[in-house]
Amino acid sequence: MNSLTQKISFSLLAALLIYLAFFSILNTQVFTKAIIFIAFHRADKSVEVLDISFRDHILDIPDFLQLSDFSISIRDKDKITWDLTANEASIECRNCLDEDKRQLDIRVVDMQIKNNEEIYVGHLDLQLVLDLKGKAIWKTNGDIRIKYIEDSGLEIKNFKALIAGYKNEVVVKDVWAELAKGIIKGEIFLEYAKNLPYSISMQFVDIDADEIGNDGRPLKEHVRGLFDGFVEVSGNAKRIKRFNGRIYAPSQSRVHSRLIGFLMGYLPKEAITEQFKAIVKSDDFVNLDEFDVTFVNSSATSIFTKIHMLSRENSFDLNPDIDIRLGTNIINLKSLLKGD
Repeated sequence: MNSLTQKISFSLLAALLIYLAFFSILNTQVFTKAIIFIAFHRADKSVEVLDISFRDHILDIPDFLQLSDFSISIRDKDKITWDLTANEASIECRNCLDEDKRQLDIRVVDMQIKNNEEIYVGHLDLQLVLDLKGKAIWKTNGDIRIKYIEDSGLEIKNFKALIAGYKNEVVVKDVWAELAKGIIKGEIFLEYAKNLPYSISMQFVDIDADEIGNDGRPLKEHVRGLFDGFVEVSGNAKRIKRFNGRIYAPSQSRVHSRLIGFLMGYLPKEAITEQFKAIVKSDDFVNLDEFDVTFVNSSATSIFTKIHMLSRENSFDLNPDIDIRLGTNIINLKSLLKGD
């Protein structure tokens, strides 16, 4: 073997050893975990990764990462811990070195998400194709269970639903939950498009007014009894386009006289008798045999409401129509319910 051949052979051997050493480092769980830690930190510095584990992995930089029996625990900015597990998770980067054609293909099989055992999303299969310019195509199905949600004086318990999505649409169906000792059920539709169009349809049965509202604004100060009804909302991330529904008492209910007094300005003069005025001044609850309210937003700044109240005990039958002016546009459902 001449000198040149020896040099080439030693060079190839050295290159091979360097490659094997480099590959063995890249293909370790430690290195893969480090990549995941860095990815989460770059995506959101307020999120703290507490733990990562997986049984097997395949790493091909920069194009492909696959993990089996994957689990990760993170803490968000509110110091709430989230645990995510999946039977399999993979990320494929197509045309990864070309910024104009780069595309991520994310797949998760049998994923579960838990938050202190109060929020649970299980048996979720997710496929998301993202071109890094905001366009996405995804496919998902699974089930959601949330033990407890509290917001604006509403306490929702034992929420469960099925989730299904394809391309740019997501449907949350067979929604069922406990609210104020009653039941709510319905479905939610979301389209992954400009301004995120959505529609929500919910029915509720035997909702106890005593259980709604926080200490500062309890509903029971105005209305008492069990109520049925429905709410339908559609719109997008910028504003509600349609908001309509019905609330009624299937049996006797009670309303405070101050609420009846509010209606005086919308009643015909012949309905305002001396007996009726005395009821308004009583500062007490009034028994109703029938209570029925329907509502629909007639414009971006008003809600048209039809009210029916019948009290045989107090000899009145009220049927006022009220156009409630909000003063500002209906921006979102949460602000409307909270009165912001």
